[in-house]
Amino acid sequence: MADDEAERGEARDRMAAALQAVRREGRKVAAIYATVDAVLLGLLADLACATVAAVPARVALPAAAPIDALPVPILAAALVATLAFAAEYGYRTRRPLVEQFEAANPAVREALRTARDAVDTGSDTRMAARLYERVLVDLRETSSIALLDARRVAVTVVAVVVVSLLCVHAALAGIAVDVGGGPGPATASSGGGGGGSTSDEYGGLQDGSGVLGDPTDVQAGNDALNASVDASGGGGTGDDGPDSYDASGYTGGSDAAIESQQAGYDDPTGIEDAELIREYTLRIRSNQSQ
Repeated sequence: MADDEAERGEARDRMAAALQAVRREGRKVAAIYATVDAVLLGLLADLACATVAAVPARVALPAAAPIDALPVPILAAALVATLAFAAEYGYRTRRPLVEQFEAANPAVREALRTARDAVDTGSDTRMAARLYERVLVDLRETSSIALLDARRVAVTVVAVVVVSLLCVHAALAGIAVDVGGGPGPATASSGGGGGGSTSDEYGGLQDGSGVLGDPTDVQAGNDALNASVDASGGGGTGDDGPDSYDASGYTGGSDAAIESQQAGYDDPTGIEDAELIREYTLRIRSNQSQ
C-alpha cells in the first residue's frame, strides 16, 4: 500500500516537472520572438537617427561620466530595442504558457489540461496517476517547435539583414535627409563638457552646371589694349632669388618694365581664315603706329 502511494506521488512529481518544462519552452519561444523584433526595431531607430539631418550625431554626458558623449543612433537603437523586448516578452508570457502549448498541440490538449488541473489540486489518486503516465507518454510525441511560427521568424530575420545593410550604407555614404525638404548636409554635434560644435559633412560631388552655371559665349572686345609687366615681380621674394624673366633671358633693372608686343606668325598653313587674321593684325598695328 505504501509502495503504491509512493508510485502515485512520483507520477505526480514527474507530471509537475513536465509542466515546468512546458512553461520553460514557452518562455524560450517568447524570448525568440521578442529578440528578433527588438533587433529589427532597434536597427530601424538607428537608421532613422543616422539619416535625419535634424538629429544630432552625439549627445553630451555630464562631466563626471567616463566619456564625453555618446552616439545618438546607437543610444536610440539600444533604448528602442530594450523597450521592445520587454514589452513583447511581457505580452507573450502574460497568457498561461501551458495553455499556449495546448493550443499548439491539439492531440494532447484535453488530457494535458486535466492533468494540469489535477497537479494544481495536488491529486495523487490511482486514476490521477494513470492520467499522469498517459500524458507523460503523449508529451514525448510533441514538440515546442509548434509554438514557433518559422515563416514569421524567417521574414523578420531577412528584414534585419536588409536594414543592417542600409545602416552600413548610410554610415559610409553619409546620407542625411532634411525633414523639411530634400536631402541636405548632415549636422554633426559633439559635446565636450557642457557644449558642442556643428560642422557640415561632405555631401558628395555636385553637377558642374550647378556650380559654374549655364555655359555662355564670351563676347570679344573691340578695343586693343597694351599691357606692361613689371620685371621686379611685385610680391616676390626680392633678393632671395632671380626674377622670373631673368631665367628667360629678359634681364633688366629692378624698375624696368617689359612692354608686351603682339605676336605674329610665319607659316599660315593649317590656320583657318589666315587672310582674315592677317588683315585684322595689320589694322591693329597700323592703329597703334598712328
